[in-house]
Amino acid sequence: MRNKTILSISFSLLWFVSCNPTDYKKHNNLEMRTYLDGKNAYESNCSACHGKKGEGFNNLYPALNNSSLYQNRSNEIPCTIFYGRKGNVVMPSFKNLNTETILAITNYLMEEYQSEGTKKFFDKNNLEETIKKCSNN
Repeated sequence: MRNKTILSISFSLLWFVSCNPTDYKKHNNLEMRTYLDGKNAYESNCSACHGKKGEGFNNLYPALNNSSLYQNRSNEIPCTIFYGRKGNVVMPSFKNLNTETILAITNYLMEEYQSEGTKKFFDKNNLEETIKKCSNN
């Protein structure tokens, strides 16, 4: 009986560990840890204005979900986060965020809100290169 109990507990633990949502399984296109890092960074830095689910707030803060705001203009996302935005829709600069946080937010936004054909995921090198290029504009 004791062996059956130990075996049952072992299988339960194995099942729990293999089904743990925070492991490195993919969330569609992103590794789960990357996705969760981006989601947490978005919630900490962006959701107060853009909403927890990217729904925006009236005409004051644009919606990011199901939005054509950045469709086919993926490079503008990290640039907007880093430099902010002027004009009709103003957004403050988030230069205080480190590269890893901007990378996490950018890739989270790609995964969560861009349509399949327009998703462009960044790595640290091409994110830094993109931010440097947009400083010249």
